[in-house]
Amino acid sequence: GGTSVEITGTNLSDIASVTFGGTAATNFTINSSTKITATTPAGAAGAVNVVVLMGGTNDTALRIVGGGSVFYNARKTTASTLETSFGPDGKLYVPFGAPCNICEPPETNGQLRRINLDGTGAEVVVRGVRNSVGFDWHPVTKELYFTDNGRDWLSEDLPNDELNRVTKQGQHFGFPYWNGKYKVAGSPAAPELKDMKEPKSTFPQVEFPAHQAQLGMSFYTGKSFPKKYQGGIFVASHGSWNRTVPSGYLVNFVPVNADGTAGKAEVFAEGFIDTATKRAIGRPVDVQMMKDLGFEVLQRTAV
Repeated sequence: GGTSVEITGTNLSDIASVTFGGTAATNFTINSSTKITATTPAGAAGAVNVVVLMGGTNDTALRIVGGGSVFYNARKTTASTLETSFGPDGKLYVPFGAPCNICEPPETNGQLRRINLDGTGAEVVVRGVRNSVGFDWHPVTKELYFTDNGRDWLSEDLPNDELNRVTKQGQHFGFPYWNGKYKVAGSPAAPELKDMKEPKSTFPQVEFPAHQAQLGMSFYTGKSFPKKYQGGIFVASHGSWNRTVPSGYLVNFVPVNADGTAGKAEVFAEGFIDTATKRAIGRPVDVQMMKDLGFEVLQRTAV
């Protein structure tokens, strides 16, 4: 086992994830609104550097009891930033969601950035991203793939949530002109954007049903699952929050072809909601690889 670390602060009830030097905690427990405990992975050595990803509206600085550094404490915007990750280049990748449901975001938002661990070299990786809450790198090509959540209040069935693939720095993924393959700019949903210039956009590899809220994702690099799953992507679907008939509350599997393109998404695990009462039993947040080459689903318990 690892070492138990205590983190204190305020308004911790919306915590999404804790990592130690880029490796996910084996577990974390929200003891109260002011204290959590997390366990370092077995065999972890050196200083504890904790990335704590917050979603509360009154986030404050955190303190690691016994010493250590908090790398990142994200403050909530309309499209919340809930995920950071260390890339294969050793840099910290951070999404900056759009500060709105649908708008032309300021130059500082609607993008993914990366930064050196000493705080230098910050740069934009891609733009046109509304609200990415999960990303991972292809285990062979090291290309970045990420989920993106579409806007609310358009319709029950639009727009679709997305899985995207980055093939070069500087790509634009459409938002707010496009949400998936649906043109929002100038539509009844966003008439104020009718004069917006269409960006040169990269469209999604996969479009998921609207409002399912695909969040964390991971490539499956193990061998214990059948061959069809090896090298593919598992995606956590948090579930809709205001759809008349709830949608999501499941785990998707997306196969990835030899050329890096994604195949058709399928449901790998479901049953996180009681369809009769529409009450969630659990809400998947992330999917993480385990040392035994299986994976675990991290979820928020429904209240």
